Amino acid sequence: MLRRHLRYRERTEEELKRAKTISEQAAAAQRRQFDELESLYHTAPIGLAVFDRALIRAVRRLAAVGLVRQDVLDPAPKRVDSNDLVLMVAGLVRAEPSITLDGIARRLQGMGQRTPRGGLRWSRSSVKNLLDRAKEQGLVRDLGAA
Repeated sequence: MLRRHLRYRERTEEELKRAKTISEQAAAAQRRQFDELESLYHTAPIGLAVFDRALIRAVRRLAAVGLVRQDVLDPAPKRVDSNDLVLMVAGLVRAEPSITLDGIARRLQGMGQRTPRGGLRWSRSSVKNLLDRAKEQGLVRDLGAA
């Protein structure tokens, strides 16, 4: 009976050692992933969007364990609106008063200018919004450009 208890204890200790080794390996892997994410976070250009699902899951797990600050998972703050696009639209309208909203959109796309939300394709409504702001600021007279 004593031998059985001793064998049971030895097996339990061996399993405990294996579990500890696996746990240490997992912790080391998490630490490596954290270090990689941290270096990406600090070296990535502003505005870089990462949509890798595995990476997002890994960051969520690291945040749950406490290895990453929870605010890393918060959405990025909205970009401060620049007046540059309003000035560009005003300049286009002043240079060519008969230009249409579609014409302005084509020009902006041709110049490689991104929309206020960062898109590549300009819509009439985005151009109209910028044109209305230019009119409000007195940069363009209401010439009936539509």
